[in-house]
Amino acid sequence: MRLIHKLLIISLLPLSLMAREATVEQLFSVQTVKVKKETTNHSRKNFGFVKVDDARVHHIAPRFGGFVEKIYADKIYKYVKKGDPLVSVYSPEVYKAKEDYLNSVQLYKKQKQQRNASKCKTKVRAFRCKSKRDR
Repeated sequence: MRLIHKLLIISLLPLSLMAREATVEQLFSVQTVKVKKETTNHSRKNFGFVKVDDARVHHIAPRFGGFVEKIYADKIYKYVKKGDPLVSVYSPEVYKAKEDYLNSVQLYKKQKQQRNASKCKTKVRAFRCKSKRDR
């Protein structure tokens, strides 16, 4: 029995001298590679809901009826300054008020009727319209 132990020790001695400590890769079966940059052609679809931030929504109520002819602020996040026009609006009410005012001014020049012209001018100012023809 002692002889078998001695033979076993002698046969395992060279293996124990050549053996090293176990590394992380050997213990956990992990392989490591060097980092390299690669391009991939993966595409991913994500679904979700878009909610509007109510604190940043502004409602603009016109003082007259009509419809929008042209939108100047036509892109999201377009930078606008104070006084820049946002839309161009056509309104029969405003058009009629301006025509009445221009007609009354012409009539005033002919007949010197100040009272009628001032009423029409007040009506145009109530709409708060800015136009080159008004001035």
